[in-house]
Amino acid sequence: MLQSSSPSYPIMASLDLSRSLLGQQGPAFFEGGLAAAAHLRRGLAKQSRFGVVAPPGASGEVAAYTIQDPLKLVIFDASAALSGYELQERLEAEGCVPEMSDDRFVVLALGPGTTMEDADRLLQALDRIAQADSPGNAVRSGLVSPTGSAEELSTWNNSVHEGHLSEVSEPVPFSLKPLLPGESEAIPVEESLGRQAAEMIIPYPPGIPLLYPGETITEAVRQRLRMLRDSGAKCQGLADPRLQTIQVKKG
Repeated sequence: MLQSSSPSYPIMASLDLSRSLLGQQGPAFFEGGLAAAAHLRRGLAKQSRFGVVAPPGASGEVAAYTIQDPLKLVIFDASAALSGYELQERLEAEGCVPEMSDDRFVVLALGPGTTMEDADRLLQALDRIAQADSPGNAVRSGLVSPTGSAEELSTWNNSVHEGHLSEVSEPVPFSLKPLLPGESEAIPVEESLGRQAAEMIIPYPPGIPLLYPGETITEAVRQRLRMLRDSGAKCQGLADPRLQTIQVKKG
C-alpha cells in the first residue's frame, strides 16, 4: 500500500506482516476460511428464510475471484420481515458481528481464521432468529427480496432505480461560511419538505451524502429519510442520531 484516503499505520504494518505470512504459507493460508465460507453457503442454501446475494457468474468455489470476494457473504431476509439493520442487530445479539448492513443487506466478512465452528454458530443463530419470528409475519412495505444484476443490487443504484432519488440533484447553493448559532432549527423529518438542509446527512453504507447543507429537501428525499429512520439506518454527523428531527435553515 502506497497511499490511502484513511491512513492507519497499524493497518499498513499489518499488511506487511500479511504479505510476509502469505509468502511463507502461500494459498494454504486461505484454505480454512474458504472451506468455512463454502460450508456457510451450503447451509444457507438449505433454508428458505435467509438468502445469499450471488451476482451472475459469481462463485465462492473458484480459486481466484473476479466478481465477488469469496470470503464475503451478503445475506438478506428473503421474507422481507427484517431490514438489513434489524438483521444485523439480531445477529449481534446472538454473538455474531457482521461487517456492516444497509436497509436490505448484511455483509459478513470471513477471513483465514474463520473456522467451521464459526460458520455453524452463524447458521444456528440464523435458525434461532427465524424461529423467533412467527411464520405469518407480513412483508413490510418498502422491503423486497433482492434479485437482479450486481448493479441492481447496489444500495445507491436501488435508491435511484426505485424512484427514491434522482441521479442528479438540483443545484445546491454551497457556502464556505458556517451557519451561526440561531440560524438553524430542528424540525421533524415529516415537516421538512421544501426546507433547506442545515446539516449533511450521510447514510453508511454506502457513505454517499444524501443531503448537503443548503440543499432543498424534496418529497423523494423526505421519503428516503423516513425509510432510513424506520429501518434503523446509521447516518454520520447528525445532530439527532435517531433521525427523528433534521436541522434546517430558519426562514
